[in-house]
Amino acid sequence: MQQAKAFLSSIKRAGEEICESCGNVYPVYETPRGILGACKPCEDRKLKESLNLPSKDELDSIKAKNFIERFTVVPEHLQHATINSYQAITPSQITLKEWVVDLIRNFEVRPSDSLVVSGKAGLGKSHVAYATVKALKSRGYKVLYFEVSKLLDYFRKVYDNHAKYSKDDLYNMIEKLDLLVLDDIGSEYIKGNENGQETWASEVLFNVLNLRQGKRKIVTTNYTERQLQQKYGIHGERITSRMFDHATSIRLEGQDYRKKGDA
Repeated sequence: MQQAKAFLSSIKRAGEEICESCGNVYPVYETPRGILGACKPCEDRKLKESLNLPSKDELDSIKAKNFIERFTVVPEHLQHATINSYQAITPSQITLKEWVVDLIRNFEVRPSDSLVVSGKAGLGKSHVAYATVKALKSRGYKVLYFEVSKLLDYFRKVYDNHAKYSKDDLYNMIEKLDLLVLDDIGSEYIKGNENGQETWASEVLFNVLNLRQGKRKIVTTNYTERQLQQKYGIHGERITSRMFDHATSIRLEGQDYRKKGDA
Protein backbone atom coordinates (compact mmCIF):
# COMPACT_ATOMS: atom_id res chain seq x y z
CA MET A 1 0.00 0.00 0.00
CA GLN A 2 2.85 2.37 0.94
CA GLN A 3 4.59 1.56 -2.35
CA ALA A 4 1.47 2.46 -4.29
CA LYS A 5 1.15 5.76 -2.48
CA ALA A 6 4.81 6.52 -3.12
CA PHE A 7 4.40 5.73 -6.82
CA LEU A 8 1.33 7.96 -7.14
CA SER A 9 3.03 10.82 -5.32
CA SER A 10 5.88 10.67 -7.81
CA ILE A 11 3.52 11.33 -10.72
CA LYS A 12 3.12 15.01 -11.53
CA ARG A 13 1.26 16.77 -14.31
CA ALA A 14 3.73 17.89 -16.94
CA GLY A 15 1.42 19.73 -19.35
CA GLU A 16 -0.84 18.89 -22.30
CA GLU A 17 -0.52 17.45 -25.76
CA ILE A 18 -2.74 17.39 -28.82
CA CYS A 19 -3.83 14.01 -30.17
CA GLU A 20 -2.56 13.56 -33.73
CA SER A 21 -5.54 11.33 -34.57
CA CYS A 22 -8.53 13.37 -33.38
CA GLY A 23 -7.15 16.72 -32.24
CA ASN A 24 -8.31 16.21 -28.68
CA VAL A 25 -6.19 17.88 -25.95
CA TYR A 26 -5.11 15.50 -23.18
CA PRO A 27 -2.88 15.84 -20.09
CA VAL A 28 0.57 14.24 -19.80
CA TYR A 29 2.38 13.37 -16.57
CA GLU A 30 5.93 12.96 -15.26
CA THR A 31 6.38 9.34 -14.18
CA PRO A 32 9.33 7.12 -13.26
CA ARG A 33 9.09 5.84 -16.84
CA GLY A 34 9.15 9.30 -18.39
CA ILE A 35 6.49 11.66 -19.72
CA LEU A 36 3.32 9.65 -20.35
CA GLY A 37 -0.25 10.36 -21.33
CA ALA A 38 -2.92 9.22 -23.78
CA CYS A 39 -6.03 10.46 -25.55
CA LYS A 40 -8.89 8.71 -23.73
CA PRO A 41 -11.43 8.79 -26.60
CA CYS A 42 -8.88 7.26 -28.98
CA GLU A 43 -7.76 4.65 -26.47
CA ASP A 44 -11.41 3.75 -25.78
CA ARG A 45 -12.01 3.37 -29.49
CA LYS A 46 -8.93 1.15 -29.91
CA LEU A 47 -10.07 -1.02 -27.00
CA LYS A 48 -13.57 -1.37 -28.47
CA GLU A 49 -12.11 -2.31 -31.85
CA SER A 50 -9.79 -4.88 -30.26
CA LEU A 51 -12.77 -6.45 -28.46
CA ASN A 52 -14.79 -6.44 -31.70
CA LEU A 53 -17.87 -5.12 -29.89
CA PRO A 54 -21.00 -4.39 -31.96
CA SER A 55 -21.90 -0.77 -32.63
CA LYS A 56 -25.06 0.83 -31.21
CA ASP A 57 -26.80 0.42 -34.57
CA GLU A 58 -25.76 -3.24 -34.66
CA LEU A 59 -26.99 -3.77 -31.09
CA ASP A 60 -30.32 -2.13 -31.95
CA SER A 61 -30.63 -4.37 -35.00
CA ILE A 62 -29.86 -7.49 -32.93
CA LYS A 63 -32.45 -6.49 -30.31
CA ALA A 64 -35.05 -5.85 -33.01
CA LYS A 65 -34.43 -9.21 -34.67
CA ASN A 66 -34.58 -11.03 -31.32
CA PHE A 67 -37.91 -9.35 -30.58
CA ILE A 68 -39.22 -10.30 -34.01
CA GLU A 69 -38.24 -13.94 -33.39
CA ARG A 70 -40.65 -14.05 -30.45
CA PHE A 71 -43.52 -13.65 -32.91
CA THR A 72 -42.23 -15.93 -35.65
CA VAL A 73 -44.67 -18.83 -35.90
CA VAL A 74 -44.62 -20.93 -39.05
CA PRO A 75 -47.55 -23.24 -39.79
CA GLU A 76 -46.34 -26.81 -40.21
CA HIS A 77 -47.56 -27.09 -43.79
CA LEU A 78 -45.43 -24.09 -44.81
CA GLN A 79 -42.14 -24.98 -43.12
CA HIS A 80 -40.58 -26.31 -46.31
CA ALA A 81 -42.17 -23.80 -48.69
CA THR A 82 -39.81 -22.04 -51.09
CA ILE A 83 -40.32 -19.85 -54.13
CA ASN A 84 -38.81 -22.57 -56.35
CA SER A 85 -41.21 -25.19 -55.01
CA TYR A 86 -44.27 -23.10 -55.87
CA GLN A 87 -45.98 -24.64 -58.89
CA ALA A 88 -47.11 -21.71 -61.01
CA ILE A 89 -49.45 -23.11 -63.66
CA THR A 90 -52.06 -20.50 -64.57
CA PRO A 91 -51.18 -17.04 -65.94
CA SER A 92 -52.10 -15.38 -62.64
CA GLN A 93 -49.90 -17.79 -60.68
CA ILE A 94 -47.00 -17.15 -63.06
CA THR A 95 -47.50 -13.39 -62.62
CA LEU A 96 -47.43 -13.81 -58.83
CA LYS A 97 -44.25 -15.85 -58.88
CA GLU A 98 -42.51 -13.38 -61.19
CA TRP A 99 -43.55 -10.47 -58.97
CA VAL A 100 -42.12 -11.90 -55.76
CA VAL A 101 -38.93 -13.12 -57.47
CA ASP A 102 -38.36 -9.59 -58.74
CA LEU A 103 -39.08 -8.17 -55.26
CA ILE A 104 -36.53 -10.49 -53.66
CA ARG A 105 -33.87 -9.74 -56.28
CA ASN A 106 -34.38 -5.98 -56.16
CA PHE A 107 -35.49 -5.53 -52.57
CA GLU A 108 -33.18 -2.59 -51.83
CA VAL A 109 -34.55 -0.50 -54.70
CA ARG A 110 -38.21 -1.31 -54.02
CA PRO A 111 -38.75 0.26 -50.58
CA SER A 112 -42.48 0.83 -50.87
CA ASP A 113 -43.76 -2.01 -53.05
CA SER A 114 -46.85 -3.79 -51.77
CA LEU A 115 -48.89 -6.73 -52.99
CA VAL A 116 -52.45 -7.93 -52.40
CA VAL A 117 -53.08 -11.52 -53.45
CA SER A 118 -56.67 -12.74 -53.49
CA GLY A 119 -58.46 -15.85 -54.68
CA LYS A 120 -60.04 -19.01 -53.41
CA ALA A 121 -58.26 -21.30 -50.97
CA GLY A 122 -55.60 -23.74 -52.14
CA LEU A 123 -53.96 -21.69 -54.88
CA GLY A 124 -50.68 -21.12 -53.05
CA LYS A 125 -51.17 -17.62 -51.61
CA SER A 126 -49.78 -18.55 -48.20
CA HIS A 127 -47.00 -20.65 -49.77
CA VAL A 128 -45.67 -17.71 -51.79
CA ALA A 129 -46.15 -15.21 -48.96
CA TYR A 130 -44.18 -17.26 -46.45
CA ALA A 131 -41.53 -18.33 -48.98
CA THR A 132 -40.87 -14.65 -49.72
CA VAL A 133 -40.33 -13.95 -46.02
CA LYS A 134 -38.02 -16.97 -45.73
CA ALA A 135 -35.89 -15.85 -48.68
CA LEU A 136 -35.52 -12.28 -47.39
CA LYS A 137 -34.87 -13.36 -43.81
CA SER A 138 -31.95 -15.51 -45.00
CA ARG A 139 -30.41 -12.31 -46.36
CA GLY A 140 -30.63 -10.55 -43.00
CA TYR A 141 -33.74 -8.42 -43.50
CA LYS A 142 -36.26 -7.75 -40.70
CA VAL A 143 -39.32 -9.52 -42.06
CA LEU A 144 -42.30 -11.16 -40.42
CA TYR A 145 -45.09 -13.47 -41.52
CA PHE A 146 -48.35 -13.33 -39.58
CA GLU A 147 -51.49 -15.34 -39.98
CA VAL A 148 -53.93 -12.53 -39.20
CA SER A 149 -55.74 -14.60 -36.57
CA LYS A 150 -52.38 -15.11 -34.79
CA LEU A 151 -51.56 -11.41 -35.02
CA LEU A 152 -54.82 -10.57 -33.27
CA ASP A 153 -54.03 -13.15 -30.58
CA TYR A 154 -50.77 -11.31 -29.86
CA PHE A 155 -52.66 -8.04 -29.47
CA ARG A 156 -55.17 -9.68 -27.10
CA LYS A 157 -52.35 -10.94 -24.91
CA VAL A 158 -51.14 -7.40 -24.12
CA TYR A 159 -54.06 -7.18 -21.70
CA ASP A 160 -52.76 -10.19 -19.76
CA ASN A 161 -51.28 -9.23 -16.39
CA HIS A 162 -48.17 -11.27 -17.23
CA ALA A 163 -47.65 -9.86 -20.73
CA LYS A 164 -43.97 -9.33 -21.59
CA TYR A 165 -44.68 -6.74 -24.27
CA SER A 166 -47.09 -3.87 -24.79
CA LYS A 167 -49.39 -2.85 -27.59
CA ASP A 168 -46.95 -0.07 -28.43
CA ASP A 169 -44.10 -2.62 -28.63
CA LEU A 170 -46.07 -4.54 -31.26
CA TYR A 171 -46.97 -1.46 -33.28
CA ASN A 172 -43.39 -0.18 -33.11
CA MET A 173 -42.02 -3.52 -34.34
CA ILE A 174 -44.55 -3.70 -37.18
CA GLU A 175 -43.76 -0.18 -38.33
CA LYS A 176 -40.00 -0.82 -38.51
CA LEU A 177 -40.10 -4.14 -40.40
CA ASP A 178 -38.50 -4.30 -43.82
CA LEU A 179 -41.48 -6.37 -44.95
CA LEU A 180 -44.74 -7.35 -43.24
CA VAL A 181 -46.85 -10.25 -44.48
CA LEU A 182 -50.48 -10.50 -43.37
CA ASP A 183 -51.79 -13.88 -44.43
CA ASP A 184 -55.46 -14.76 -44.80
CA ILE A 185 -56.99 -11.44 -43.81
CA GLY A 186 -60.73 -11.79 -43.32
CA SER A 187 -60.65 -15.41 -42.14
CA GLU A 188 -60.24 -14.51 -38.46
CA TYR A 189 -63.26 -14.73 -36.18
CA ILE A 190 -64.03 -11.98 -33.71
CA LYS A 191 -67.34 -11.51 -31.95
CA GLY A 192 -69.24 -8.76 -33.76
CA ASN A 193 -71.36 -5.90 -32.46
CA GLU A 194 -75.14 -5.80 -32.59
CA ASN A 195 -74.95 -5.28 -36.34
CA GLY A 196 -72.77 -8.36 -36.76
CA GLN A 197 -69.75 -6.27 -37.74
CA GLU A 198 -66.29 -6.72 -36.27
CA THR A 199 -65.05 -3.68 -34.39
CA TRP A 200 -61.99 -4.40 -32.18
CA ALA A 201 -60.29 -6.56 -34.82
CA SER A 202 -60.99 -4.05 -37.56
CA GLU A 203 -59.48 -1.24 -35.49
CA VAL A 204 -56.28 -3.23 -34.88
CA LEU A 205 -55.99 -4.18 -38.56
CA PHE A 206 -56.54 -0.60 -39.65
CA ASN A 207 -53.82 0.61 -37.29
CA VAL A 208 -51.41 -2.04 -38.57
CA LEU A 209 -52.08 -1.25 -42.23
CA ASN A 210 -51.91 2.47 -41.53
CA LEU A 211 -48.43 2.03 -40.05
CA ARG A 212 -47.34 0.24 -43.24
CA GLN A 213 -48.40 3.01 -45.62
CA GLY A 214 -45.53 3.68 -47.98
CA LYS A 215 -43.72 0.57 -46.68
CA ARG A 216 -43.44 -2.95 -48.07
CA LYS A 217 -46.25 -5.37 -47.27
CA ILE A 218 -47.88 -8.47 -48.71
CA VAL A 219 -51.51 -9.23 -47.89
CA THR A 220 -53.38 -12.39 -48.84
CA THR A 221 -57.11 -13.02 -48.64
CA ASN A 222 -59.85 -15.33 -49.86
CA TYR A 223 -62.26 -12.38 -49.89
CA THR A 224 -63.09 -9.71 -52.44
CA GLU A 225 -62.63 -6.05 -51.60
CA ARG A 226 -66.36 -5.58 -51.13
CA GLN A 227 -66.67 -8.61 -48.85
CA LEU A 228 -63.88 -7.25 -46.64
CA GLN A 229 -65.56 -3.86 -46.44
CA GLN A 230 -68.78 -5.51 -45.30
CA LYS A 231 -66.98 -7.72 -42.78
CA TYR A 232 -65.11 -4.91 -41.06
CA GLY A 233 -68.01 -2.49 -40.81
CA ILE A 234 -67.14 1.12 -39.98
CA HIS A 235 -63.44 0.48 -40.66
CA GLY A 236 -64.07 -1.57 -43.80
CA GLU A 237 -63.43 1.05 -46.47
CA ARG A 238 -60.42 2.47 -44.61
CA ILE A 239 -58.91 -1.02 -44.24
CA THR A 240 -59.24 -1.86 -47.92
CA SER A 241 -57.99 1.60 -48.85
CA ARG A 242 -54.80 1.00 -46.85
CA MET A 243 -54.48 -2.55 -48.22
CA PHE A 244 -54.63 -1.52 -51.86
CA ASP A 245 -52.84 1.82 -51.55
CA HIS A 246 -49.97 1.79 -54.13
CA ALA A 247 -50.21 -2.03 -54.16
CA THR A 248 -50.13 -4.49 -57.03
CA SER A 249 -53.29 -6.61 -56.93
CA ILE A 250 -53.26 -10.17 -58.25
CA ARG A 251 -56.38 -12.34 -58.31
CA LEU A 252 -55.34 -16.00 -58.50
CA GLU A 253 -57.15 -18.59 -60.56
CA GLY A 254 -56.53 -22.31 -60.83
CA GLN A 255 -57.08 -25.66 -59.14
CA ASP A 256 -56.86 -26.24 -55.40
CA TYR A 257 -53.42 -27.78 -54.68
CA ARG A 258 -54.72 -29.60 -51.64
CA LYS A 259 -57.34 -31.47 -53.62
CA LYS A 260 -54.49 -32.76 -55.79
CA GLY A 261 -52.57 -33.87 -52.70
CA ASP A 262 -49.96 -31.11 -52.93
CA ALA A 263 -48.49 -29.45 -49.84
